[in-house]
Amino acid sequence: MKIPEKHEQIYDYAVKVTKQLIRFNYWDRLEISDLDAWLDNFESDDEKYFASGILLSIIYRSNKSINTFGANIIQIKLPNILKKYGVYSIECIESWEKDLKNGQTQKLPIRFSAIEGIDGKPGKSGSAIYRAICNQHFHSRLGVLCNEVSTKLKSDDNFKVLVLFDDILGTGAQFRKYIDKFEIDDLGIKIIYFPFAAYQESIDSIHKDYKNIIVCPVEVLTDSESLFSKDNLAFFNKFHSQNTSEEIKEFYLKMCKKKNIKTKDTLGFGNLALTYFFSNSVPNNNIAALWYDSETWTQLVGR
Repeated sequence: MKIPEKHEQIYDYAVKVTKQLIRFNYWDRLEISDLDAWLDNFESDDEKYFASGILLSIIYRSNKSINTFGANIIQIKLPNILKKYGVYSIECIESWEKDLKNGQTQKLPIRFSAIEGIDGKPGKSGSAIYRAICNQHFHSRLGVLCNEVSTKLKSDDNFKVLVLFDDILGTGAQFRKYIDKFEIDDLGIKIIYFPFAAYQESIDSIHKDYKNIIVCPVEVLTDSESLFSKDNLAFFNKFHSQNTSEEIKEFYLKMCKKKNIKTKDTLGFGNLALTYFFSNSVPNNNIAALWYDSETWTQLVGR
């Protein structure tokens, strides 16, 4: 990997911007000490240049962003979907929000849950999203564990729609395992899945393969969000574009090997190579250099 002549200025700029974001509490998960400890991982000029590229590529969703995403789902997306499919018509947003906060199970046909692992335990990321939205918008009595949905359906005649929360729909492999394990698509009710972010290809694939599942993300991702995408201006712009995406990826993989970052998900689950995370969750589709932690590597954010 070739580095530009002004690599030191690029590094200093990236660090300065990141520290400002932390000080202004936009990156509200991090402290300056976390950043400094992570930067100590990078020793040579080319490693520091690569670190600057990571920092400038990070898409961070703060706690305020999460609250905004949740409000968008509850106040706009969910009511529109319920109306579109003739499940439930909302007279006014005020009464809708009041019924949700009061947990009106006899009136509302929806129940909320979080994506769980195939072992039936709530996933860390999905549960964090669920708790954030629940605390802001609905009573816990409207919640249900997904491995108890079929049982709940037998005792709750007003249960017509299952709403699922998650942080990100990447390749869709984990979501499919979960759906198939608990036979969610065969329950005879509508399933509305709200990941905060999702790849369009995965959305289309799920809609094609499952008859009762509606995927409705807040943000749609593309391959351009990959750290190694040729569209990533942190590495490919008019000031420094001497490398190909494959050359930068090769440098990263060699660095991981040198630093003993030992995980099968060096490039993130599904090799998506994301640098996209939230105040309360770090999807496993992110590069390991962000979340891996060992005696030879200090993480920036913990999963």
